[in-house]
Amino acid sequence: MDNYILKEINNDNLKEIFDYKWEENGNPLELINKDILKTLGLESMIIYCYDKIISDKVENLDVELDNILEARIFNETSELRLWKEDKEVKGSIFKEISDNSIYEELLLYPRVGNGNNLKRLAVKKYIDYDNDGQAYISYIKPSKLF
Repeated sequence: MDNYILKEINNDNLKEIFDYKWEENGNPLELINKDILKTLGLESMIIYCYDKIISDKVENLDVELDNILEARIFNETSELRLWKEDKEVKGSIFKEISDNSIYEELLLYPRVGNGNNLKRLAVKKYIDYDNDGQAYISYIKPSKLF
């Protein structure tokens, strides 16, 4: 049984998973917009920049798009992930189908953030099984900042 959907970012997949229409020819970094992310229902973010790491809530989003190396924007069941690869921006969309996961809470090292002095990160490790029935972690996603 599939625990989740993991697809490349494009207009069809954004429509299917988030019911959101996006200009496919646009730069995926343009999705890192407070209003768009709220429309997608995403609440928290970890953004790796050339000069800092930002861990914060989406409502406090304030980042220069050209400075981003990788971004993970998420809620408890979904994730939008963007990264730079050879001067090109790529991305994926994650949507949980069933919660067959291991939940962990991690302490965060103090980072740049505008708001709530967030100190913990909840992550989910999704379990799958190989052909021999052996369990393995097939995906790890941030779930919640608090």
